[in-house]
Formats: sequence, C-alpha cells, structure tokens
Amino acid sequence: MVNVSVSSVSKRGAQDSLPRNTTEKKLLEIWESTLDVSSIGIRDNFFELGGNSYLAIQMFSEIEKIFNKRLPTSIILQEGTIENLARILSSNNQTALMSSSLVAIQSFGSKKPLFCIHGGGGEVLIYRHLAMELGSDQQLYGLRYPNSGKTDKITVESLAEKYVKEIRKIQSNGPYSLLGFCIGGAIAYEMAQKLIEAGEEVSVLTILNFANPHKIPLIIPKEMPLNKKIINKMTKIYAMSMKQRVLFVKETFQKALGKLFARNTIENSAINGMAQTRMTLRTAIRGYKPNPYPGKILLISGVRYNDYEENLGWETVDNGSIEVYKIGVDHDRFLKKPNIQFVGKYLQRHLEMEK
Repeated sequence: MVNVSVSSVSKRGAQDSLPRNTTEKKLLEIWESTLDVSSIGIRDNFFELGGNSYLAIQMFSEIEKIFNKRLPTSIILQEGTIENLARILSSNNQTALMSSSLVAIQSFGSKKPLFCIHGGGGEVLIYRHLAMELGSDQQLYGLRYPNSGKTDKITVESLAEKYVKEIRKIQSNGPYSLLGFCIGGAIAYEMAQKLIEAGEEVSVLTILNFANPHKIPLIIPKEMPLNKKIINKMTKIYAMSMKQRVLFVKETFQKALGKLFARNTIENSAINGMAQTRMTLRTAIRGYKPNPYPGKILLISGVRYNDYEENLGWETVDNGSIEVYKIGVDHDRFLKKPNIQFVGKYLQRHLEMEK
C-alpha cells in the first residue's frame, strides 16, 4: 500500500537511513538532483519530500539512463522510497512490471475497492490526491496503460476486456465501483457494460470530464491569438485564491522545466513513450461508439465542456440515470488540490449511497 497520508519524514542522518549499496547511492544522487533536497534517507517518501508527477517523470528518465532499466512511473505510488526502488531495480522484474496494468494506490481499508482508469497519458499518478481525499479506509486501485507496442490492435473494447480481467484479481464479483478521468471515462464506461453483460452489478460508474466521443466529435479548436491567450490566462490567475496561484505558478514552472529536460535529453524514452501512448489512446477513442448504459452514471465536468449539452452525449436506457455535477475547473487541474475536494465530495456521496 502506498502511504498517501501525510506522515512524519524519517530522521535525517540516522545510520539506518544511509545508502547501503551502489544502487541506493545512485538513486540517492538522482533524488537529490531531481527534488533539490539534501540529506535524503533511503526510507523517505518521494511525495513527502516534495515530489509530484512532473518530477517523477524526470526521475524515472534518469533511472532509465543510468541503470538502463525502465520502470512504470506509477510504481512510485507503491514503492515510494529509495530502498524499495533499489530492491525492484535489483530484482530484474522490470518487464513484468511494465506489462502489468493494476496499481495498488491504497490497498487497505474496509470499503470495497474503487477502480480508477488512466487518462490520456496512460499512468495513474493523477489519482493520488483522490485517494487522500477519500480517506485511508477506501481501497483504491489504478489501471495504467501497459504499452505493449502492438498499438494497431488497441481499441476501447480490448482495453476494457483486459482491465476487467485485472480488477477481478482483486474483486472476484460485484458490485463494482469504476471511475475514469478524461479518456479513462470512456474505458470505464465500456468496462461497466462488459461487467453487466456478464451478470455482474456495477454500483458506481463515474465519468470525470469527458464527452461521448461518438455523439460529440473530438474537434481541435481553432488557434487562439496569442494576446487573447495571455488575457484569458491572466483572468484565470486573477480569479484564483492565493493558494491556487502559488500551486499554479509552481506546477507551470515545473512543467516548463520538464519540457526543457526532454529537449536536452538525447533519447528520453519516458517522454516519447507518453506521447506515443496519447496518440494510441486518442485513435482508439475516435473509433469507439458506446451503446446506451443500463445503469446509473455519475458525471462530473469542468469548464472544458461549458458549451456542451448537460449529459455530454452520454446516454442510458429507459431505466438508467445520469447525475451531473459541474465545477469551474480547467481540465489539467481537475484532480489536483484544492479542486479535488469537490470531486471527492460528489463521489463520496455516491459511494456511501451504495453501501
């Protein structure tokens, strides 16, 4: 289980927190450089030291370059210390990890699991704050996209079938709770269809900020003039609270550094792999034509879909229902603090109703 709650960081300089072998020493150097933090112990947690998804991508790129071994970025949710990453790098089990979809973000708790499907980037780091918001008693698993290289045969239906098999390893029968952000919303929708067809019950199906790709085509908007982009961005920043502004500036800066890092790396397979994943998933989504859903849908959308119909094109059969909530949040900040509290509130309400 990943420790998603804030806890005390291990004591600096303690003898048992010092690196014990070459692998741990090299990882320590990578962490200190990436996080810009000194005196890191081998049992300190990556996120408690200030790590986030952008820094995780940089860190795993450095690991691949130095160790010539590739690890899924989401593994940091399960193995968030130098000690654990060193153990994995020494196990020669990287191929199995890369091909696996299931990520235990929070594996303990008395509440039935909530299965969260990856967005367009293919990883599930985006759900870390959601796990924190729902509390330590809520089991939460992520389904990441395992880039097998056979992209020409990838469809929403094939991914849904694979992910259903994966979640059955954790929960053999229903009722199931499924959630998907962005592209993951469509995949979760198809997973729910397949489970119902198999005679299982789906108690909660949540779609976060994604429209039916068949009813509402994915259209690339016309390029906005630079001056209008700047005005719009400044207007949004002005409307933010001071806390939101600090987070926005910090993450924008880190994102810019990530792009610079990618340009200055001779061969950054982590960045290139994410770009390929996005292309593959977008192609799969454009070919997906969902049937009306025979159950209940919780739909939460942000400002991206202000001009769309309320249900965003999702349909149910006569005895189905869609409950819609709208929040004034941009797509890239949907699952981040402080906005995650709204998503968590609406989701928690539905999870409790289905007890």
